[in-house]
Amino acid sequence: MLVMLYHPCAHPMEVKRLRSIVTRCFGNHVITPSTLLPPEWPLALVAWGCLLQMSLVDDNIAEDFIPQKALHGLEGNYPKMVRLTKGSLSLRTRR
Repeated sequence: MLVMLYHPCAHPMEVKRLRSIVTRCFGNHVITPSTLLPPEWPLALVAWGCLLQMSLVDDNIAEDFIPQKALHGLEGNYPKMVRLTKGSLSLRTRR
């Protein structure tokens, strides 16, 4: 699991840039704004107890962080995704 957090004051282009890296590099992720981040470090990636905070996106650092940290959780590189729907739980295979 990978979580991308961004402060609401983060520059929209930096948010878009980091979102692009996250969605391209890792399928099981959450992207959400957070006022818990300080405005001087408005971007963060969180994976299994590891935090990478950034003032600006560094593509190489973000792309290295994702496989090194996000794949070391309990689910590992599991090929299925869980999708919750109202009143049921269903599995779908990632393609």
